[in-house]
Amino acid sequence: MTRLILAGAVLAMACGGSGSGGDPIVDPPKAIDCVVDWVKIDLAAPVPCRRGAPAGSMCSSVEARDLVVGDMVWTAPEAGGDFGAYAVSAISPGRADLIMAVVFGELHGIKGASLQFSSTHQLLVEGKGWTEIQNLVAGDVISGTSPTTILSTESIGASGVVQITIDGAHTYQTWGIESHDTVF
Repeated sequence: MTRLILAGAVLAMACGGSGSGGDPIVDPPKAIDCVVDWVKIDLAAPVPCRRGAPAGSMCSSVEARDLVVGDMVWTAPEAGGDFGAYAVSAISPGRADLIMAVVFGELHGIKGASLQFSSTHQLLVEGKGWTEIQNLVAGDVISGTSPTTILSTESIGASGVVQITIDGAHTYQTWGIESHDTVF
């Protein structure tokens, strides 16, 4: 798996997942459209850091593999509306065979930041609605708390993933970009 390091930070991107709805050990999710497992998901309020931070540190985001049922994420409902706190109701590990790197014009002050998604993950594109990563084109503007423009996409291989289900919203934010938790 390739991780891109810019300005000393590992950047990634969340992606929606369909999953199987069964036992994640016996019946793993159909993980082609889940979030990459090391992606950081934006939380509604800081929690004690769960990985790679000094003891006692508080974090406003956690890696998807470290989310727990009951964590509250900061997002807006899939059909639109106000941002707020929504609960993680399910988490299932898996694997995606096709991950794509997406290069953005600017993300959190980093020009040309490259983030990773499964090819069928959906982002909210202004003027288009929910759009799979494989269908993004240069110039698309991604909605969220920090809207940004797509510069390019590239297929890069496989990765471990985590299916995340968010009650009431069916979306979540990673680095301020809105992602869907299910496949239409």
